[in-house]
Amino acid sequence: MAAQGANEQMATSPYEDTLARRWHRRRLNLTALAAVAGIILAVWLGRALTRREHGYAEAVFKGSASQWSAALQRVVADRVGRVSTTAAFIYGSDINDRKDFHAFVSRVMKSTTSIEMLAWAPRIPAALRSAHEEAVRKAGHPKYVISQRDDRGQLVAAGKREEYYPILFAEPLSESAPLLGLDLGADARGQTVMQQAMATGHATMAVYAALPGDKIGENVLCVLEPARYESIASQLTKRPADQPETDGFVLGLLRMESLAKRWLSHPALNLPPSIDLYISANGKGLAFRKEGSPLLPAHDAASASAPAQPPVGGALVSEKFEVGDANFTVVFVAPAHRLTELGTWKPAIASLTGLLLTGLVVGYFWLLTGRMASVERQVADRWLELRERERYIRHLVDNTGDAIFLCDQQGRILDLNKRACDSLGYSREELLSMTTADVEFSATAEDPGPPVKPAAEEYPRTFESVYHRKDGTTFPVEVHLTSVGNSARPLLLAIVHDLTDRKRAEQVS
Repeated sequence: MAAQGANEQMATSPYEDTLARRWHRRRLNLTALAAVAGIILAVWLGRALTRREHGYAEAVFKGSASQWSAALQRVVADRVGRVSTTAAFIYGSDINDRKDFHAFVSRVMKSTTSIEMLAWAPRIPAALRSAHEEAVRKAGHPKYVISQRDDRGQLVAAGKREEYYPILFAEPLSESAPLLGLDLGADARGQTVMQQAMATGHATMAVYAALPGDKIGENVLCVLEPARYESIASQLTKRPADQPETDGFVLGLLRMESLAKRWLSHPALNLPPSIDLYISANGKGLAFRKEGSPLLPAHDAASASAPAQPPVGGALVSEKFEVGDANFTVVFVAPAHRLTELGTWKPAIASLTGLLLTGLVVGYFWLLTGRMASVERQVADRWLELRERERYIRHLVDNTGDAIFLCDQQGRILDLNKRACDSLGYSREELLSMTTADVEFSATAEDPGPPVKPAAEEYPRTFESVYHRKDGTTFPVEVHLTSVGNSARPLLLAIVHDLTDRKRAEQVS
């Protein structure tokens, strides 16, 4: 019996191990599923908010770029306006003295930065060239001559043409003295700009390289403002529209590098140094600034070439404006970290919140599955206990001295013990396919047997009968019937006691 109990205990161990492994895997799978779903949701939410914040940052950056561009436009327009002011001064005054020009222009340049030079270039017909040159030389410039540049860039006497526009007055004179007498219309480019200014009647701007390269370079805007060098009374005479003329030009040189620096240093602008900047006019690069670098003049097209696409995670805004007939383009490029600075902490907070909720859900699932595992363990232990009891009961039933049958009301044998098989000589499978009528000897007139279907309240009841074995022999029995089951399926438990020995003893006595 001890060995049998040990074997039975060993038999339950694999089941318990399998159950433990199954629930362990189930807990891990459910917990991992909850964790993965929570992490995916948190990451998705964070990315969605990041995209939204990126769009918001781009909108803020675009709005700021419009304001920055408008500020630059105001600065350029102001400097061009100073050139127009000088032209208006000459237009409305009979100026033939360098001192008067100096007195007015020096005040303009003193109050305005980024204007490199202001100059007056009157119209000199070819017939008056010699008289003009002689008069200027007598006025204190003995080497004055109307000049132009040769192929090597040297100043030489200007060739013959119908009219000239030589620089007569210039400020500051100390730096501009070498330019006195330089004809603005000496080359095709200068003539084009002057013709455009005469045709429109207002300031014309160009990235002009006809002046000394060591002085101006490629970073200077030349502004030509047409003016009539005559008295106010003669202004009432309006020239026909098809005959645009001028009595001279006011030349203003605006160094874009200096102008842009003035613009960038404005306290109300607040343009971050991390923003890349590219400035061009009429398609010509003037100045640029890259992240962490100062504003630099554009020495070639490649140096100030703005990118066509924004950097990864960044933004690019191109703003355009016009001043006079010059088309300015300002490109602002914001790197990814700049847009991040314009955003908020919402994506990070959302992601952290999602991860926190994921941790709580995972913890809840772990506890819940642990509780379910505990409940199922208890159910399994109870089931094992019941199975063990069933095993003991089956052992007792199989080894009792009486045959036991479980039948329905039609007499079909549903279950039986080992003693029933031994007493009747049938196998268990054979008896389970039979009814009680197959093993009970036919009743006689002297012993009609029990009613086929007695009422339920008549149980339990006991009666004697005769059973026959598989080999045809018969033996007397005492049958004790008990009603079991339920009203939906009433069953009968028959305990059959062999009366052979008792009958034999009665006969002997």
